[in-house]
Amino acid sequence: MSDAKPEKPAKDKKGAKTKKGGSFLGWFVIFLPITLGLGYFYPPLFMLVALMSPGWFALMSDTGEDRAMAVCVGAGTLGGAMFAISSYLMHPPAFPSAMLLLRSAPTWLYPMSGAAMGAVVFYIVPTMVIESVYLRNVAHKKYLEDSQKKLIEDWGPDVKGS
Repeated sequence: MSDAKPEKPAKDKKGAKTKKGGSFLGWFVIFLPITLGLGYFYPPLFMLVALMSPGWFALMSDTGEDRAMAVCVGAGTLGGAMFAISSYLMHPPAFPSAMLLLRSAPTWLYPMSGAAMGAVVFYIVPTMVIESVYLRNVAHKKYLEDSQKKLIEDWGPDVKGS
């Protein structure tokens, strides 16, 4: 067994924890060469990176530790982008036609609506779950109070306790 101590989180000069992860510029510097270089030789990859722009934006702007918003928005965007990419792969034309597809508004409809659905999942569904649990608990409390009243009627006030 080793006596190694776990690493402490890095702190800046003021004692605050430093943020892990890259900045917007760092992500941009990484994805720009990938998009332009590989995208020129493989147009579906270029289309995927371009159509996933709502997901990339969510990834860079999400400050949560678990990146849940980025996952929800990215999954919806990916689902929507697959429609355009699969239609391109069924009839693979040249690179300029991939650019023409990206310029048309209907191509962007599915990824954007998928991103919107992902945002709905992230923002609205937890509220709906909380509300349904609350309503179930209120109904259960009423049931318990009614059961207690019935027991008091059957057995007398000594059943209630203090």
